Amino acid sequence: MRVTVTVGPDIYYAALVEDGTVPHEIQGRRRDGRRGMLRTPAGPRRRVHHPGARPARYVERARQAAVPAAEAAFAAAARGL
Repeated sequence: MRVTVTVGPDIYYAALVEDGTVPHEIQGRRRDGRRGMLRTPAGPRRRVHHPGARPARYVERARQAAVPAAEAAFAAAARGL
């Protein structure tokens, strides 16, 4: 018997939150693809420097918390076979 379990969100930026990001530049873009402006507390800017983000690891923590319950459920189901 083979069982596959998928854990995690299916939103496009989930990996960026889970794994973190390195420092990078963010450049404003308009819908037509041309350069645009970004709103910042210091006023409009064409580009800003993002300092990066530390990894959140919330999916990994949830997986680690769920493993014992999943193993117990699989063991109980296997005993019932």
